[in-house]
Amino acid sequence: MTLLKSDVILSSGIFSDPAIRTRLLALLPSESTAAVVEGGESQEVALLQDTVHSPQFQQAVDVLSEALSDPANYQSLLGSFNIDPSPGMNKLVG
Repeated sequence: MTLLKSDVILSSGIFSDPAIRTRLLALLPSESTAAVVEGGESQEVALLQDTVHSPQFQQAVDVLSEALSDPANYQSLLGSFNIDPSPGMNKLVG
């Protein structure tokens, strides 16, 4: 079960927010973002879209989805990030 799909991310409009783009680009390897510095907003969005469509990203999302699909793993994983798991538990077990 995949909890997150590339098309959902792209249709959310998340990349239209410059502050979010900046935070996401900072997480990518510097060799990936080097050309973006001079390319402006359209280059930033294109790089993030390419990243979301990449097999590596999808594999990471699939692994995370698998880990979150088990209630025990869900609670443990979110707890390790100090995130209250109770809102999602209703959906997971209900």
